[in-house]
This record gives sequence, C-alpha cells and structure tokens, in this order.
Amino acid sequence: MLSAHTSTFLRELYMTKNRQHQPAESSPPQDKNTVQVLLAKYGLIGTTVAAVLGLLGIAITAYFNYLSARTQIEYPVQITQTAEAKSTLAAQIATPTIVPPTLTAIITQEPQLVEPDQFIKDYYTAINSRQYGLSWSMLSPNFENEHNPTGFNDYKGFWDTVEKVEVQQAFVLERKPASATVFVSLTYTSRGGTVSNSEITFGLVFDAANDTWLINR
Repeated sequence: MLSAHTSTFLRELYMTKNRQHQPAESSPPQDKNTVQVLLAKYGLIGTTVAAVLGLLGIAITAYFNYLSARTQIEYPVQITQTAEAKSTLAAQIATPTIVPPTLTAIITQEPQLVEPDQFIKDYYTAINSRQYGLSWSMLSPNFENEHNPTGFNDYKGFWDTVEKVEVQQAFVLERKPASATVFVSLTYTSRGGTVSNSEITFGLVFDAANDTWLINR
C-alpha cells in the first residue's frame, strides 16, 4: 500500500503533467518550476525516510548481535555450572561418608583383695544367711579335715544348731604376702536361746589360684 506522501506526490505529478500537455497558450510558464519544486520536496522526504529506516535497521541489527553475543557467553557458563553441580553431586554419591568408629575405653579393674579381717566378717555373714556352701568354700582343705573329719554334712549339722553369730570385733594381728593372723571376738546365740561369747585367733593362708584368703586354722 502506498504511503500518504507517495500518493500525494503522484497525484500532484499527474496533474502537473496534464497541465503540460494542454495548449501552450493555456500553460502557465511556472509549470516546469512547479515540477522541480515537487521533486525536490518529495525527494528530501524520501531521503529522510531512507535515513531513518537505515538507522532503525542498524539499531535492530546491533540489538540482535548483542543478544547473540550474550547468549554465547551465558549459555556456556550455565552449562559449565550445571556440569560442575552434577560432578559434585556424583562425587558425593560415589564417595560414602565414613564415620570413624568411637572407641570406648574398657577399663578392667583387678578385683580388690579383701582384707583379712573383712574376710572373717564375710565368713560369718554367709553362715548367718545359711549359705553353707559358700562358707565351706572359704575353708582350706587342712581346716576342713581337722575340724570336720566327716565332711560337709558334719559342718552343716553343727551350724544348724546356732541361731546367729555376731562379730563383735576383728582386727589383723599379722599379715604377710601369703598368710595373715586375725583376732576375732564372737557372740553365739543358739537355737534354744543360749548366748555365749568366744575369742578366736584365726590363721589365714592366701590362695593364689583363686586370689582369695582361706581359713587354715
């Protein structure tokens, strides 16, 4: 479609040419000058329009070049960042997190050897609790044979006649690496209610195999 300026220019040019083809006596002398003026007028407008369109084209071209250059810069960066992220994720998956085991220190304490006087107290505690098997094991074979020649039943039969034994005092008279001497003051209460006191000096020997004392005499 022709622009408004172009249509006006063609219409005026057509009218001018028609006037030129009329008889000479009716053609004004200024028609030739009028055509030149019109040509100059619309030629200047065309030049201006062409210049504007040229500038617009340059601007559009520059804009698209800018977009193209920006895409070329940003896209590789995005690809690189994405590749790095995938590489990091893959490394995290491929490399398991190793948690070092916690070492718990196990402190083994050697059993404390019971003092000789406390050993005698523990012996009579076992008798009062009727744990005759335990109290019998606290005697040395020598003591068992000397004081209970018929064996464990004789030992158990004697203590069944006693209601309880109270240790009034116990203290160490002598102690050596393999033996000890303990003085003990006792109060016996029989099953019939009879109460009697006794003082005994015990000789203990150390049983290295079981790491304990034994009543030897």
